[in-house]
This record gives sequence, C-alpha cells and structure tokens, in this order.
Amino acid sequence: MTPTLINHILAVYDAMEAEAVDVEENRLYIGSLSTLVRSIASTTYYAEITRSLYDGGYVALLDRGGRSKPSTLLLLRRPQEDELSALTFEPDTPILSLINRMERLESNIGGVDVKKEVSDMKVMLRKIEERLELDGKAT
Repeated sequence: MTPTLINHILAVYDAMEAEAVDVEENRLYIGSLSTLVRSIASTTYYAEITRSLYDGGYVALLDRGGRSKPSTLLLLRRPQEDELSALTFEPDTPILSLINRMERLESNIGGVDVKKEVSDMKVMLRKIEERLELDGKAT
C-alpha cells in the first residue's frame, strides 16, 4: 500500500470521526461516503479506501446509502499506519484477510470463550429458575 493511499485512508477516517454522532455508546458516521472521499482524494481511490476501512475492521457498514439516502457506518477504531501497510488486496489472499479479521476480533473480546460463557450463563439461569420454582411452591 502506498503512503499516499495510507494518508487518504487516515484522512477519510478522521473526517468521518469529526462528523460522527454518538448513538447508544457507538460512534456513527451518517452521510455520503462518496462525497466525503471525493472531498479528500480522487474518486479513483474510493474502492481502495473503503475496502481498507471495511477489511481492516476499522468501520462497519450498517446501512448503505443512495442518492438521497445517507450511509450509516459504525466507527470501530482509527487505523494505524503500520496496520494499513500490512493490508494486502491480492485476489488469492482472502484466507489471510479472514485470519487477520479473526485475530482482531479475538483480541477485541480479550480471549473470552463466548460460546462457553453463554453456555455457563444458561446453566446458571436454569438453576435460578429452578430455585424460584421451589421457593414458589414452598410458600
């Protein structure tokens, strides 16, 4: 990835952050992403910028906009230059991209085994429900 593209990606993210609103503890950019990109870089960079932001796990598209409807993007975290330099877009590397996304996801949840935790919570909930039934019958 070229330094110019990295600078454009960072500038677009910063511009989204500057215009973002807080909704239920989330930072949302609501607006025309194509207009925003055009104001910062040439439209020839649009696909590479948006792909980098999505594939890198920096933003998530919640609602795709159109001519008269704004897009809604969830801002997850600001990209770092070294992370952007490591992103690759070769057609034969989707597995590497998926592995990188999984590693970021795992690091974001702090190594918690979500499936096990949900299972444990279900067991505890059943015990509480059983206890409440017993207490209800005893009175």
